[in-house]
Amino acid sequence: IGRFIGAAVLRKVSPGHVLAFNAAMVVMLLALAMGSGGALVMWAVIAMLLGYWALVLGGKRALNWREPTITLPGPKITLLQSLVGAADLLLAAAVLYVLLRQHMELSFGIFLNAYLLAQVVGLFSQSPGGIGVFEGVFLYLLTGSNPSAHVLAALLVYRLIYFFLPLLIAGVLILVYELWEREALRKRVTAPWLAIRPLLPVVFS
Repeated sequence: IGRFIGAAVLRKVSPGHVLAFNAAMVVMLLALAMGSGGALVMWAVIAMLLGYWALVLGGKRALNWREPTITLPGPKITLLQSLVGAADLLLAAAVLYVLLRQHMELSFGIFLNAYLLAQVVGLFSQSPGGIGVFEGVFLYLLTGSNPSAHVLAALLVYRLIYFFLPLLIAGVLILVYELWEREALRKRVTAPWLAIRPLLPVVFS
C-alpha cells in the first residue's frame, strides 16, 4: 500500500521534496526514540496500523487525492497482509534475537520494541534495506553510546542470514532456471531438424 501511495504522491510532488520530508521524519523519529526510549514511537506505529484498519473497515476504501485514486484491499486481504507481515517481522527478529542472546541478557519484549522501531526509522530513511540507519538506531536503543563488538558482530551475521543468504539462493535458482530454459529452447529449435534430417537423402536423390 505504501508503494502505491508513494507513486501517487510522486505524480504531484517532486522527488526532492519527498526525500526532504522523509529525512525530516527520520530526524523526528530519532529524536522521539532518544527522548522516550522508543515507547512513544511504537504507540504511534500501532495507532497508524489501527487507523489503516479503520479505513478498511469503514466501507469507503477509495482514497482520492486530486487525480490519483487508491483503492484499499478488503478486510480478508488486509488480514492476510497483516498476518504475513507480522510473521515476516517476527521471524526476522527471532534470527537477530538468537544471535544476541549468546552475548547479552535481554528480554524478547525489550528487544522487539527496539527492533521494530529501528525498522520503522530505516524504512523512512529510504536507504536500501535501511542499512546503516537500522543498525544505528538499534545499537543506540540497546547499548547506548558504547556498543560492544559482540552486538556489532550479531548485526553483521543477521544481515548475512536474512538478506544475503536468500539473495544467494535466489541467484542460484534463477541461474538453474535460465540454463534449463535455454536447454529446453535448444531442444525445441533442433527438434524439427532432427525429424527431417533422415528424409533429406531421399528428397535430394
